[in-house]
Amino acid sequence: MRLPDSGHEPVLLSEVLELLRPRAGQTFVDCTLGRGGHALTIASGLGPTGTLIALDADPRNMDYAKSRLEGASCKVRLFHANFAEFEDVVAEATTPLVHGVLADLGISTNQLFDAGYGLSFAHDMPLDMRLDPRIRRTAADFVNTLREDDLANVLYENAQEYYSRR
Repeated sequence: MRLPDSGHEPVLLSEVLELLRPRAGQTFVDCTLGRGGHALTIASGLGPTGTLIALDADPRNMDYAKSRLEGASCKVRLFHANFAEFEDVVAEATTPLVHGVLADLGISTNQLFDAGYGLSFAHDMPLDMRLDPRIRRTAADFVNTLREDDLANVLYENAQEYYSRR
C-alpha cells in the first residue's frame, strides 16, 4: 500500500470544508488533529486574526502536525489531549467563542503500519493499541489478565463479536 507523504490522507476534506466554511477571524477546534490534514486546510481560511485549537491523544502525530502547521497564517494552539477532554482544552485556551468543531474519529493510516502502536493484524508486532502514552496498560496486558468470561463479554459488547464465547 502506497501511503501519502503525510502518512495519512484526510477523509472527506472538500466536504468538511464546504460544511464548516472557516473564515478570517474565526476560532476552530480540531478535536482529532492526527497528521494535520484537516487542520492545515482549516487554518488557511482563518487568516491572521483567526485561531486554530487542535488536540490529539497521540503526541507523535501531534509533533508531525506541528511541523506542518508552522507556517499557518492563524494563531495555532496545540494540546496533548483526548477529544473527550474538549471542554478542559477550550477552557484552558480561554477562547470566548468557537465557530466550528471537527472530530474525525478513528486512527490515522500511519498508526496501522508503525509497530510502535501495535495496531496491525497484517504485520507481526506486539499487541499494544495505545495511541496515548498516558495510558499505562497495553492491550496485551488487558487481554492476558482478564478472565475468559470477562474477555468474551468485552468482545461481545464492544466489538459486536457474537461468537466471542466460542
